[in-house]
Amino acid sequence: MKKITLKIISLALAISSVNFSAYAEDKEYNMSVNDSVVTDKALKELYGINMEWSTGVHSLTQVIDSQNNVVMRPSFPKELGNMLSFTRKAGSSSSFFAWKDAFGPIAQRKNQTMWSVTNKVYEGICEWLEYLYAAVDNPEICYTVNIFSDTYENMADLIEFMIGDGTVNYNGGINWAEVRKSYGFENPVNVYCWEIGNELDWEDGNLTVEEYITRGKKAIDLIKSMDPDAAISIQAATDSWNRSDYSQNWNREVLKALGDQTDYLSVHYYYPADFITRANPAIDKIKNDILEITGSDRIKLYLSEHAVAPNSYSYNKENPYDYMLPHTIWGATGLAEWYMRAWLDKSIVIAANHHINSSVWAICYNDKDGITHLTPTGEILKSFVNYGVGDILETKLDNYDRDTASFVSGGAIKSDNGDITLFLLNRFDEDNVKYKFDFGENRYKVKHIRTVHGDYRDADRFYREGEQWEYNIKNDITVTDEDVTSSEALETYIVAPLTLTTLTLEKIN
Repeated sequence: MKKITLKIISLALAISSVNFSAYAEDKEYNMSVNDSVVTDKALKELYGINMEWSTGVHSLTQVIDSQNNVVMRPSFPKELGNMLSFTRKAGSSSSFFAWKDAFGPIAQRKNQTMWSVTNKVYEGICEWLEYLYAAVDNPEICYTVNIFSDTYENMADLIEFMIGDGTVNYNGGINWAEVRKSYGFENPVNVYCWEIGNELDWEDGNLTVEEYITRGKKAIDLIKSMDPDAAISIQAATDSWNRSDYSQNWNREVLKALGDQTDYLSVHYYYPADFITRANPAIDKIKNDILEITGSDRIKLYLSEHAVAPNSYSYNKENPYDYMLPHTIWGATGLAEWYMRAWLDKSIVIAANHHINSSVWAICYNDKDGITHLTPTGEILKSFVNYGVGDILETKLDNYDRDTASFVSGGAIKSDNGDITLFLLNRFDEDNVKYKFDFGENRYKVKHIRTVHGDYRDADRFYREGEQWEYNIKNDITVTDEDVTSSEALETYIVAPLTLTTLTLEKIN
């Protein structure tokens, strides 16, 4: 355990009983915040979550009740809450998911094959929407349409089901908007954007770029015919990160053919926990292609799958860390660093963290009693969802910029009510970091503190039962979330190793 101390002029406010004596002398960093200069906007859609379709009962979100019915697990929307404000239901499964075969009474659903398992899909569109609406009033989604194995007729009906108000039957036959209403979803679903396929140049479908363009254009025309204002995201090459000739040709060809109908380019990237800036050269290449081919930077980047990569994609019970790394505190603080660096890149507008419940990337899990809890990655994501939406203020921090690797990151977000939240990240293993602040002529006091801290790099909070996993580790994660009552001006703050701290500040008049 360690101690986090808020130093305000001559006042030290202790917020936990941790001892720093075992660590080296504090590393000092100067951080200036210009509250009158806004560099960009951090949207809530930057902190989205990716989910997958799957066959069988979805154990994270569903449970079988005493009458043998499959029902929503209530602890899931309760625990995640507004973290479900923006979600993407996609991944490899979206290339094989037939939505009508996962609709209506379970007994009438048809078998589907995903992830090498053939069964009925128990969590179809209605079940997905049910827990989203249980968590937030007006959830936004990105829907990835299946242009690989489903029909365009089914796609048209899906669009009508999602966005129709019932007054127009776009496709004739069944009025699918009225069907949606009959299932309890009165208003059209808030579709933020439509994504045209997922990794279809990869193992999922292996389409040629010409095939993708042909199918993608037909899908876009169909969507636009029913919703002319719909936002569209087309797929970048899955391996754009390695900048191969193949991937660069894919990206350029789809931009040439579909760029004038496109709002976003879907990019996938899994970055090393030790080297978050590794993504930048590939991102810069894509940005240059967009500018060169379309003549503007209107098309923005949608990191529709992003996360810290594991050291190994094979689980070893004797050494689980290499596989589970993404949701340890080391992986979680890597995610925090990625978000803060995304604030420095105007091209990255929306994103979906991968994945809601994968054993590798899980942001949450169910304990032995079936109650949902957040992993360290989930706790980090919660910090950004709750405090990271608003105006990005001009901030300068010693030895920190978009392209310079650093274990110390800092940023400032101004909310609509005028409060400023400082995001302070320390990824050193043993050294404390002392931030020294400069707000120009203004002064601020702390009104709320949230911290996510791990005792060592592989500190985690995760449970998975069964002979394959046997993963039920010691909880060495500390999360604090508390209000502060003080009238003193903030001058310095000490952040413990392996910790993300958010300080919500109020201006002192």
